[in-house]
Amino acid sequence: MNAQIIPHKKSTESKWKQVVKIFTKISGNYDLLSRVITSGMDKR
Repeated sequence: MNAQIIPHKKSTESKWKQVVKIFTKISGNYDLLSRVITSGMDKR
């Protein structure tokens, strides 16, 4: 996966706010993947 995520240039929001939104959007998937890969050990 070589896709690069670049904040939208035409947005009125700051790049910082856009990045926060991106991470907020993917955090649930990341947490699930982490839980599966570590067999639940990430909760300890």
